[in-house]
Amino acid sequence: MKRTVLFYTLVFLSAQGTAWSQIPQTMSYQGILKDAAGVVVTDGNYQLTFKIYDVATAGTELWTESQSVAVTDGIFSAILGSITSLNLDFDKQYWLGVTVGVDAELAPRTQLTASPYSLNARDIADNAVTGEKIVDGTITDADFAAGAVHSLDAADGAPVDALYVDNDGNVGIGTTSPAAPLSIYGDGPNLQGIISMDQPTPPNGFQMNGPHIVMRSAGVVRGWV
Repeated sequence: MKRTVLFYTLVFLSAQGTAWSQIPQTMSYQGILKDAAGVVVTDGNYQLTFKIYDVATAGTELWTESQSVAVTDGIFSAILGSITSLNLDFDKQYWLGVTVGVDAELAPRTQLTASPYSLNARDIADNAVTGEKIVDGTITDADFAAGAVHSLDAADGAPVDALYVDNDGNVGIGTTSPAAPLSIYGDGPNLQGIISMDQPTPPNGFQMNGPHIVMRSAGVVRGWV
């Protein structure tokens, strides 16, 4: 006996905020099953076969699943993917075909719309992941691409790139264009810093104090300009 599905609803089931591997790869399909005369079928279990295609007619199914579905007052509901994994990419248009028992596939096929395509949400949009969403300690040096440029901002956010390391390993303080293994730049009379060649206390090396450069050895000033 020819039957028709008069009403249908497709809902993608997801788990908000969980890892991709934890998101259920299923769809909910609901409808009203009627016979050729438009009368709802009698209550009972019906064997339904669901198939997904990438064409509206003919073609070869890309996914298929059969279920024994309970029908009450003509209404049924099935969770697609509960038996056979929905392993499609959902990156192009698909259509769903439904067959009742040994009858021919119902026509027309259902064009899948936005909700099932949420399966493609595993492709995260640029700038969608913020620091608050990253668990501390989960990112290591191995996660950075070779040759990547690294920098650190000041604790209060200004200035940005307070410490900068370029692709060659040169370190810049106050500059993002270090010209030597260590380059320190700054303006004004309050520029201070130490380039130490031994222990920092007492410093052995060059100390910058405002407009002056002081050379120390064993903690003793040996000269200045």
